Amino acid sequence: MAASLLACGVDPKRTLLFRQSSVPQIAQLSWILGSLQTVAQLQRLTQFKEKATKFLQGNVPLGLFTYPVLQAADVLMFKVIRQVSSRVRSLRNPLKKMSKSEASAKSRLEISDSAEEIEEKCRKAVSDTNAQLSYDPQARPAISNLVSFLSNSNDYTLLN
Repeated sequence: MAASLLACGVDPKRTLLFRQSSVPQIAQLSWILGSLQTVAQLQRLTQFKEKATKFLQGNVPLGLFTYPVLQAADVLMFKVIRQVSSRVRSLRNPLKKMSKSEASAKSRLEISDSAEEIEEKCRKAVSDTNAQLSYDPQARPAISNLVSFLSNSNDYTLLN
């Protein structure tokens, strides 16, 4: 995974890469945070509700149920602000975040995707019927998502 990230252009001078399993404090903090949550609180989370519908008769794996707590521990442990992840949207539904758990592989770009696969996925991404190119995430989320990809991959700055 580290080699793939470096090959994608992640700058090792500006980025800390580590194996989560080699930091036991993350699991410990996750346990503490989990002890402060109720089942009802976790069941109300949008991510859980969306993914839980894929399982029959409520047979939802515990890992899926407690995963948001582990994510919170990850963020809190290192005081990380995930600015980029909040902007990366699905190629199939720009109102949702891009996610590896999405059923369609065409909804996301994978680190292991070839240049041809990335080009194909972006070509088939949802856009809209307006011929004008503009950036307006509220009115035109689909095309704005693609403009964001172009901007980020070419070091352009988006001006609203």
